[in-house]
Amino acid sequence: MATFNSESSGTDIVWPCSVTQKSKNKLIALAKVQKLKEHQSFHRTSLDYSVIYVQSGYLNLFIPSEEMESIIGSVVQSGQWCTTELPSFPHNPLNIAALNDAEILVFEGEKIKKLIEGVPEVNMWLSNCRNQCSQRLLHSSFLAKKDKTALLAHVLCSLCSSERNKTNTISISQNQLSDLLGLRRQSINELLQVFQFNKLIKLGRCKIDVCNLKHLNEVAESKRKLSIVKPRKHGCENGSEKSGFEPFTTEEHQSHCLLPGEKLQPDY
Repeated sequence: MATFNSESSGTDIVWPCSVTQKSKNKLIALAKVQKLKEHQSFHRTSLDYSVIYVQSGYLNLFIPSEEMESIIGSVVQSGQWCTTELPSFPHNPLNIAALNDAEILVFEGEKIKKLIEGVPEVNMWLSNCRNQCSQRLLHSSFLAKKDKTALLAHVLCSLCSSERNKTNTISISQNQLSDLLGLRRQSINELLQVFQFNKLIKLGRCKIDVCNLKHLNEVAESKRKLSIVKPRKHGCENGSEKSGFEPFTTEEHQSHCLLPGEKLQPDY
């Protein structure tokens, strides 16, 4: 890891709370620059925690689990902070991996502790970094338990709304989304097909074009109904079958055009 430019005033860094310039300079002096390639994991250099600031790119921050569907993950994008340990998850060290090529600043916990002894204000900065990280994971955990559709929409909105994203195109594969959300690739594909059928997105090779960010946000907030598509099988000329998707019939559509998480009511 390279040393960050200690002469920088830190004006390009988005700080999680208001701290004095003196504290900023002290923290910047601790920072180490590290570049992560796509899919590369961040490895701590000590047993202590680390605080990470994302300079560019996207990170996948998640609590690992043996059961894929139990993974809690969140996107950390440029301008945001995260940590490798949280008081709210004391027995679950957090894993961090790059969703695409990323550049990060690393602040080692051992050095932060020493700095806090001389500059108590730094403790407020540390608490705010942890709170940001914790809130992101708790929100993802809530959506994962309540509504997978809203969770996927929330992640796509987060990736699309990055200040560095000027084209509404998200460079991400379905496998990456699967790892990020703890959902099987088939489930991710089916949800994306629903989004595409509703003209929220357009799928490409390892990319997703967001066609209607406003409506996608409404799905993330469980405020928009979606027309549902279902798997179908096509007969091919050679007699084989090809999988695909098609809209429900009128009767099926009336029954399945629901808000995310909404259940069908019996027709008495």
